[in-house]
Amino acid sequence: MPFAEYMPYREFFRAITSQVDLLERDFVPGHEVGVVPVATDSGATIRAGLGICFEVAIDHVLRDTIDAGANLLVIQTNNAMFDLSAESAQQLAISRVRAVEYGRSVVHASNVGISALITPDGVAHQATELFTPAILAGDLPLRTELTLATRLGPWPDRALALAALVGLALPLLRRRRAQVVPRSPSLD
Repeated sequence: MPFAEYMPYREFFRAITSQVDLLERDFVPGHEVGVVPVATDSGATIRAGLGICFEVAIDHVLRDTIDAGANLLVIQTNNAMFDLSAESAQQLAISRVRAVEYGRSVVHASNVGISALITPDGVAHQATELFTPAILAGDLPLRTELTLATRLGPWPDRALALAALVGLALPLLRRRRAQVVPRSPSLD
C-alpha cells in the first residue's frame, strides 16, 4: 500500500482498481515513539521498539525507536485483509532487512500471516506458514550498539539522490552550453 493503511481519494482509485477495497478501513498514525520496557524473569529489562505491519517499511519510524533506546524490535501485523497475497512474505523480508540494518533482533508476529524470530544477521528462525497457529519461543540477542546505517540515517539516500540529479542535469547543461557558444565573425 503506497499510503500504508490509509487510502486517500478512495473513490478515485476504486475507478482504477478494486484492490483499493482490500483495505476496508483507514488508520491514522500515533504521535509517540513506540518503545515499551518489558521486565524479564532474570530481572533485566528489554526495551522493545514497537512497529505495526506497514511501519516496518517506513525507515524513520523504526529508527526513532532505536534512537529512543530499543534493543529489540517487535513488529505486530494483521495480514487478514491481504489474504493469500505476497504481502505477508514481503513484510517478513523487510523485517529481516531491518534486523541487519539496525543490528537488532526482531520478533515478527502475525495473527494470520508469517511469524518468525529474526536474529541481527537477518536469519528468520521458526518461520510459520500462512494461517498456521503457533507459539514461537527462543532466546534472541539484545543489542544497544548503533550500526553505521543507524548513525548515518537518511544521508546516504539523500547523497545518492543528489548525485542522480546532478548526473541528469550535467548533460542538459552541456547541451545548453554547446548551443550558446558564440560564433566567430566570418572573414568574407
